[in-house]
Amino acid sequence: MKNLLRSAYKHPFHLVNRSQLPFLAGIYAMLFTMNIVYYLHTSSIENIIRWNNFVFHIAAIGLTFVLISWFLMIVFESGKGYHTLPVQKGLKIGFWLFLISEAMLFFSFFWAFFHFKLNPSVAIGVCWPPKGIQLIDPYKIPLLNTILLLSSGFTATIAHRAILNVDYIWNPFRRFQFLNYLLCTIILGYIFLICQGIEYTFGINQNWMSNVYWSIFFLLTGFHGAHVIVGTLFLQFNFVRAWICRIIYIPNWIIHCIKPYIGIKNMVIDLSRYGFTTEQHLGLEAALYYWHFVDAVWILLYMIVYLS
Repeated sequence: MKNLLRSAYKHPFHLVNRSQLPFLAGIYAMLFTMNIVYYLHTSSIENIIRWNNFVFHIAAIGLTFVLISWFLMIVFESGKGYHTLPVQKGLKIGFWLFLISEAMLFFSFFWAFFHFKLNPSVAIGVCWPPKGIQLIDPYKIPLLNTILLLSSGFTATIAHRAILNVDYIWNPFRRFQFLNYLLCTIILGYIFLICQGIEYTFGINQNWMSNVYWSIFFLLTGFHGAHVIVGTLFLQFNFVRAWICRIIYIPNWIIHCIKPYIGIKNMVIDLSRYGFTTEQHLGLEAALYYWHFVDAVWILLYMIVYLS
């Protein structure tokens, strides 16, 4: 029997089972993208919500549940021991390639900005920004957002160092430090989003269809804001996982009182194998790297778009 089990595992890689999640994710993402394209052609959020209202809400809700299910499936695979060192290496390479693709996306946006800044056309008065545009004061809300994101990068680094300590598993203070600094990072991310919403609502009286300057401005800041939302939710998922996946023990006196009625002797719910350890915290590491990437993009955006 042991020889049969050994022959069944001849490689350290994880062969995933069949799943409908990639197909559903593609369908919902396509429907969601269609709604975004319709919004870009109408420049009104009310039109996109009114347009085929059922499709819009189904796409948004369905995509959210698919992503949550996908994340939970990866967590369960990790807890079952499928994420060996070669599997973790492959996941890291895949995530770094994803970050490179995101960097290329923002590079194309910055390229468009510099194209009009360094070579303004006659249609916009051969000057950049075009005449008649009232620029945003970079030392008000943009500076506050910069401080918020830099502070969140600092707290994220402390949380990462806390989990890298060898005493993370048995030291309650280390786990408390990790959870608190990770929570501070999430809160700072939400405050940044609130400040950017205030800037869009009260600080700018133009929309992305006004002229080429505001088109590139909203393209850069809007896509960055979307990445901040994704990064904040990514960190929040890891925070909930780290907080829940602990050993939950029911005291003996409670077991002694209720075991005659339920017929069991031991009541220990062990979720620790689905949590983080010093050696294995790939999901958290990916979220932190993504967050640092968002911080770096904002610093470039603040210096190039706001200060220039």
